[in-house]
Amino acid sequence: MITFPAEPRFLSSTVARRIAEAARLPDLLDQHPSDTPLLARTGRLLVRMGCSRDDPTDLLVYREALTLYESVVTRARLLPPTLDNHATLLSLALDMSSGSGVLLDWPPGRRVSLLESLGRLLAEPRWASLPDTDAGEADQRLRAGWIRRTGRQPFGRPATPGVLRVEVVAGDPVDREPVETRILLDGRPVVPEFFARGPANSPDFLLDEGLLRAGSEPSEIQLAEAYCTEVCCGALYVTIRRDGDQVVWENWRRPSTMPGSREPAPELAAYRFDAVAYDAEIARARPTTPGPGRPAPRPA
Repeated sequence: MITFPAEPRFLSSTVARRIAEAARLPDLLDQHPSDTPLLARTGRLLVRMGCSRDDPTDLLVYREALTLYESVVTRARLLPPTLDNHATLLSLALDMSSGSGVLLDWPPGRRVSLLESLGRLLAEPRWASLPDTDAGEADQRLRAGWIRRTGRQPFGRPATPGVLRVEVVAGDPVDREPVETRILLDGRPVVPEFFARGPANSPDFLLDEGLLRAGSEPSEIQLAEAYCTEVCCGALYVTIRRDGDQVVWENWRRPSTMPGSREPAPELAAYRFDAVAYDAEIARARPTTPGPGRPAPRPA
């Protein structure tokens, strides 16, 4: 049996990965296939490894990540339908839909298949029935409200290659996860793939302020800032401009190396989008009511 040294939300992504490695979790799960507490703890460690406000590269460098996703999702039906377990499975689904989990080396079609499996499970009455948000402890009320608002989001819109996708994702409030603007290009999340030093900026900055809209003049926009500060570990910028019936993202700016590597970071290509489709996606993604987020940074 594995135990956490503290509440899961206080574990860093690195500590979560080291626990998984030291415990040899795939072997433990094979040895104890019906151990639901072990299965739930494994799911929470996966959530922590992919935490966007920490270092998502911990999930990407963990060699057994795909094995653990497979084990947790295919055995999820064994878990009791508690709020904690619902939050864990929903957090995993959000990561597999638009977070760093997308970037793992999935066999063709397997990620979508596992997501569909989670979607069917969490829609069953025993999981979908949640306690009244006016009753119970504060954390339970927060978590139940979050599940009601977010519960179907990762199962709605599959990433379409070649098309811009913008998702406003609110993480588990009990784990103090941020609200972030997840941007996917060619079906892959931009920030963990090209920056991986902190979460994407909040929608009240990128969307409510209209910074992702393409105007007649080029505009350099900060998409993400390092979890320490930009002065310490940098930020991710892109220049957005309208070019006739197209919108162009170009002149990317970010740190010269990726976390954990001494090799120069590769240059990022320009992306072109149909302007009508681009405008429609930005309008669709904009929240109808402002959500909590971190203070808005200033454009460079």
